[in-house]
Amino acid sequence: MKAIIDQGRERLKFTHLELAVADFNERAIRTYEKEGFRKRGEFDNEIRGQVYQFVIMSKDWE
Repeated sequence: MKAIIDQGRERLKFTHLELAVADFNERAIRTYEKEGFRKRGEFDNEIRGQVYQFVIMSKDWE
């Protein structure tokens, strides 16, 4: 994951990145937190008639 982010930052020069992950995907959330992402909010999304809660995570670089 770090290599993908580093390559994206090199090519696109971004300083802020946000992602959304299903709240039940605890393994992914832990992985993102290890890379410095922090929880910033939540939202519900209906997929095929089922409502799922998602976590918004973000990270800033200088």
